[in-house]
Amino acid sequence: MADLLCFRGEKVERWGPPELRLHFGLTVRVPWLGGLLPDFNIPLTWAALVDDIRSQSGGNVKAYAQYLRAGGKTFAIAAARTHEGAFDDDYNYRFTVPNARTFRWGPNLTLGAEVPWVDDPATVDADYIVLNADSIAASTVLAFGHKTGTREVTFFSDVPTAWLTSVNDVPVDDWPLKPRADWTLEERNQMRSLVRPPST
Repeated sequence: MADLLCFRGEKVERWGPPELRLHFGLTVRVPWLGGLLPDFNIPLTWAALVDDIRSQSGGNVKAYAQYLRAGGKTFAIAAARTHEGAFDDDYNYRFTVPNARTFRWGPNLTLGAEVPWVDDPATVDADYIVLNADSIAASTVLAFGHKTGTREVTFFSDVPTAWLTSVNDVPVDDWPLKPRADWTLEERNQMRSLVRPPST
């Protein structure tokens, strides 16, 4: 198993600055059940993904991949496996998914055979599934890997701060966090759906 390296660019007016965002990580704005920190239940998230593929594309994985890439989705976080593939925005995040595993799609939207696409993204020949365990039940991440030149990955589960390594090439540990007690009303409103757990 290896770490899956990813890159993501964020605009400050939409996602907030790192001094707020890094309290929780790269959280999903409107996550599906099971995809929220700190208590993941990836089988619930998987069920929502399968339902959405059926609803949006009649169960066609390739068509669903195009739907995901057509624009930002509130239930997902888009990233790329190459720096060139990520948007160059106000804040450019670099992160790794520890012990990542990649799997083909199986028949009828099932988990297919494991493939070695974490180590060698150049060999990707189809859209795929990203977990960090050998089963959906044991995983704490669920993502959709795209067969594209930039090797994009769409995450349906929150990305913890512990997986982030740098922002704008500055190590995450060197970014000072703004204490939550000092957040302005505007900052609280901006981050309302991004804190974890959401009620805090």
